[in-house]
Amino acid sequence: MADFDQQEISEESEEETYFDDEDDDEEDDNDNGDDLEPEPPVIKTTYDPPFHMCNLNLDYAYQSSEFDMPSIEPLPLDASLEIEMKFNSKPDCQLAIKHYHIKHSFNYRVVQSDQYRYVIKCVNPQCLFKGSASLSQKSKQWVIGRLKGPYTCTNSSMSQDHTKLDSNIICESIKSLLKVDPSIKVKVTIAHIRERYNYTITYRKAWMAKNKAIETIYGNWEKSYNDLPRWLLTMQKFLPGTNVEMEVSLAYSDNTLLQGSKSFKRLFWAFPPCISDFKFCKPFVSVDGTWLYGKYKGILLLAIAHDEKKNTIFIVYALVVGETMGA
Repeated sequence: MADFDQQEISEESEEETYFDDEDDDEEDDNDNGDDLEPEPPVIKTTYDPPFHMCNLNLDYAYQSSEFDMPSIEPLPLDASLEIEMKFNSKPDCQLAIKHYHIKHSFNYRVVQSDQYRYVIKCVNPQCLFKGSASLSQKSKQWVIGRLKGPYTCTNSSMSQDHTKLDSNIICESIKSLLKVDPSIKVKVTIAHIRERYNYTITYRKAWMAKNKAIETIYGNWEKSYNDLPRWLLTMQKFLPGTNVEMEVSLAYSDNTLLQGSKSFKRLFWAFPPCISDFKFCKPFVSVDGTWLYGKYKGILLLAIAHDEKKNTIFIVYALVVGETMGA
């Protein structure tokens, strides 16, 4: 789509503030980042469709695909840390360590982290706590190898938020909520985390976590736009007579032409039953639209007609920049 103005809405508003989501794990939980206007979605001309699009088998009622994502529940918050505890992966081990420190209001810093070892120490130099985990060459699991000295301090500065309660942990915690209702507000996420972890996270951190969870479940915005041409071809193949017209333009990034890519502008489509039924409709058409909210904004337009029995028929659908003469 064409360039849109980034609309900043306060936390109390009905709409949500959108942040740049391309920061790394450390930066995305920083509340000092600036909002950036999103680039128009780019559609690659050398499209590589996913497996399920090219291998449709109607003999099966259901086929597994790349969209079937396993539900990975986070470790329970009350998980303890003990020597010889084993984990299937390093992220699982790190998650357990974070949960332990969140529960007990402790904080740590990473001394060493590589593909074989993970070593932490208390952030307070006077505290004697030190822990380590390593990859077992025999079992190929991560094992807690040392927990030296109990914590002799607590961090009173974390009464509102915990530095280790990052967007990755929050993402795992709210996945089940977003599978039921992807449109839940950020303030609902904040309330959920407050109830479960007893910490009040920032609005930005909650938004980043929600964005990660939605991307994990449903895919990201760019991939959705890049899948669009193939979906349209599939629709035309299995619904012969479907009328589709998509307009694109040259894609630029920082005033540099992106070779082999196009920028999405607008899309029109109509289904065969709607086209054939239009001849039985009254000779006038109504146009209605609804705003699209997300990284790339726009309007979904619908051309509506009525037949002699006052049935409503959606004739044409369109994704456009706005309700303009050009659209």
